[in-house]
Amino acid sequence: MQYRPIITLVVLLTAHNVSTGQVSDLTETSSPVRRMYRTYCATCHGERGDGSGDASRFVFPKPRDFRSSAFRWVSSDNLVADKVDVIQSISRGIPGTSMQSWKSLGEEKITQLADLVIQFRNAGVRDKVRELLILDGYQDVNKDELSAEGKVLFEQVIKEKTVPSGVRAITL
Repeated sequence: MQYRPIITLVVLLTAHNVSTGQVSDLTETSSPVRRMYRTYCATCHGERGDGSGDASRFVFPKPRDFRSSAFRWVSSDNLVADKVDVIQSISRGIPGTSMQSWKSLGEEKITQLADLVIQFRNAGVRDKVRELLILDGYQDVNKDELSAEGKVLFEQVIKEKTVPSGVRAITL
């Protein structure tokens, strides 16, 4: 199947969050961090982190869609923003955009918001993979087989510090 490398990539991208128990139900709107997100972020970035908040049509450039867009500030070699990158974007703001600094929220709240932003990103990746699988007519995913394959690939990436051939990046 042509999308198997993409599926294993999703396993890699979400492996850390799953292993640390950071994946939460993004539909839960009453948690303190979701209320904070709604107060400070959702007006521009939208309730689902999709960049379609009420103010999004009035700002240029458009607010980041955490679910499908690349992040502006990325310090890692793999070009995927990590938690530190997201924390810096929230703390410092992004010059030349409407994204202001939220340093006044303090380190703990900014870290909580960064975790939520990364959860939005991971949910977007999972949604994109599901969409590609449906387009390919592939409905049955053996989770155990996929998990084992992803674990082997993850260990290979960690050991060799390079992405094996056959795994390709996808544009979200």
